[in-house]
Amino acid sequence: MLYEATKEALNNGVFNASSYKYLGIDSFTYWKTVMVEYQYALTFAEWGYIQKYSGSLDPEWSYSYLNPKTIIEGNPLGHNLS
Repeated sequence: MLYEATKEALNNGVFNASSYKYLGIDSFTYWKTVMVEYQYALTFAEWGYIQKYSGSLDPEWSYSYLNPKTIIEGNPLGHNLS
């Protein structure tokens, strides 16, 4: 479920994993790292921590998805994980 939610977030522009391409796209190390970072960012966004503590996780996490309402629109699989 985490893998599918991560892919959805990448495809919909919610999460940007371009800084991890050096790990080798589609390698085990790439996906392990991307999914861990995605889960952290998703949790911070769902709980309102991005705005409260840092204001932005750009470019990894899109500024357009900082609360559950907008996450449901762009990354419903991710929202369902939380």
